[in-house]
Amino acid sequence: MKKVLFGLLCLPYLCLAQGNDPETILRQKEEAEKIRKAKEVDENRFKFPRDSSGQIKYVEVVPVDNASAKDLYSRAKLFIADTYKSGKTVTQLNDDESKTIVVKPAASVTYNEPLGIVRRQGYIDYQLKIECKDNRYRYTIDGLTFKFVVTTGFEPWSLDSEKKAPVVSKKQWLKVQEDADTQMNLVIALLKQAMKKPTSDF
Repeated sequence: MKKVLFGLLCLPYLCLAQGNDPETILRQKEEAEKIRKAKEVDENRFKFPRDSSGQIKYVEVVPVDNASAKDLYSRAKLFIADTYKSGKTVTQLNDDESKTIVVKPAASVTYNEPLGIVRRQGYIDYQLKIECKDNRYRYTIDGLTFKFVVTTGFEPWSLDSEKKAPVVSKKQWLKVQEDADTQMNLVIALLKQAMKKPTSDF
């Protein structure tokens, strides 16, 4: 009985001793550093929809009753012409056979320089792909890239990157990403609205 009581009394000290073991301390520091880095990355990254490889991708198959692939393809082309000032310029693919359209437009975003005094404008380049089948279509938006309007000496910055763009504070980089997401969701909403409308046979 005395041995049992002695063991119970020594247990906290044994645990404390194990916690101070150099290997344990090193392991705890490594884990803490991993958590800190993950948190830092998370703070710089907006919660975009992503595919299995972690790349930003907005994708959805949208059903449309009583609409042939040809009808939906015509509606998609009209949407491109109405939505983008330079519809022909941004269009990369117009495949009548597969009823697929690919465009590479840009959306405007604004941000403050690190000191917060000067407000700058930037652009988000992206790719929109619309594939049409009978009674449904699929849109895919990906390739989001931030471009500076002013000359900074920095190349366009992929929003898939875990790091923030240079010359932009963490707070402003998050705002740029939020604005980009708002723009993409606006494009999706306008597309869905346009694809519901039958094209005029006038």
